[in-house]
Amino acid sequence: MGSLVGFDPAGNPVLGSMYSDLVKAVGGKLDYLVLLGDVLDCSIVGYEKAFAAAKVLFTKMQEDGLTTTFIYVPGNHDFDIWTAVEYEVNIIHQIGAGKVPRKFKMAVPGVVDDRPDAVTRGAMLPGVTIRSGPDPYGGLFLDHISEPDQDPGNFIFVYPNLYLVTDEGESVLLTHGHYLEYFWTLLGEWTIGILQEGLKIDDVPTIKQLVSINFPLCQASCSGIGQAGPLTDTIRKIQRDVKDHNLGNVKKYMDRIDNKIDDLFDYSAFNPKEWLTDAISNNLKKDLMESLGKYNDTRYDDEFIYNPEVRDRFWRYYASCKRELESIERDSKLNIPAPLKLIFGHTHVPISWDTVDPPHASHEQLTDNKRLDLFNTGGWLWRRNDAGQKVFGGAEVFLYETGKGITSVAVQ
Repeated sequence: MGSLVGFDPAGNPVLGSMYSDLVKAVGGKLDYLVLLGDVLDCSIVGYEKAFAAAKVLFTKMQEDGLTTTFIYVPGNHDFDIWTAVEYEVNIIHQIGAGKVPRKFKMAVPGVVDDRPDAVTRGAMLPGVTIRSGPDPYGGLFLDHISEPDQDPGNFIFVYPNLYLVTDEGESVLLTHGHYLEYFWTLLGEWTIGILQEGLKIDDVPTIKQLVSINFPLCQASCSGIGQAGPLTDTIRKIQRDVKDHNLGNVKKYMDRIDNKIDDLFDYSAFNPKEWLTDAISNNLKKDLMESLGKYNDTRYDDEFIYNPEVRDRFWRYYASCKRELESIERDSKLNIPAPLKLIFGHTHVPISWDTVDPPHASHEQLTDNKRLDLFNTGGWLWRRNDAGQKVFGGAEVFLYETGKGITSVAVQ
């Protein structure tokens, strides 16, 4: 959100210079404003700074009447927002009512159904109990992030998928997209491949299983790093070094790990185990350094979605989404068709709705020679170009209106 909220020289959060462009792109009051992840950056800054910035933005959006209802779909940088919702709903509220805590839901799909004959027209959360009053899913902590004299907003939390069904019956999947990147599915891919029999899951995990298996890594990489004090700044510097291919410090840290391993095992001289350990350690360091040297930041990567590994991961994710839709149909009878359009963010490479030939994919999971078209929201961030100049990364605001379909507005 660097261009929507910034910090003045004294460290106070202030509205960013691109906010007026957002208002112009939205063009009026919306029934729902969907936030497709990475709105707060809890992954690398403390809660106090992340929420101070978010308060400025949400207060202004409510003052300007952009919407009364926000649909928040967390990404990898604000995964801890979803964790906070899980704690509030399943632990804090339960204990406060004198009840036993419940298991985390892990994944809650959202649906915005605009078909004239929809079972429930508008936004709904299949399987979630509806509260009485005007805000059936409201009353959670982020509702009150605005100034005290502002009417509280209504935040509906969805993770990781939101399905939009238009009045013509077209289904669109909205998700942040971090599960298309290896790091954020690391535990899932390892454990499913190694421990499949013990996990007792099918070849295609459900979305809830996928989120659950990767939960420890996602939480640690978000709130765990963002709240780690002095370690947070160091990790942030390492990230920058890797992105800039400046690996001197990384090699230094890895050499120290090697020394710690030697100290831990305290091998005697000429011990074959020490030779074996050193050989393995050196090969691992060599492979890792070579991998980091080839690393290209996913952010602003135009070729990300064309990478064969990403495509394979995407189709595995899509198969899990189809299982999620089957579950929704079984429990709620909504009859949502499998989506043939996907809107995501994460890579921050804008792809507009009116692109003549958008990135797309064909697969045996799609029948009747259909294809899945891919679109991207971009990101409201400043970046450095090849000349080192500060430039706006570009964003795309997607709009849906009954009777008019989907359009998008480019912000550059």
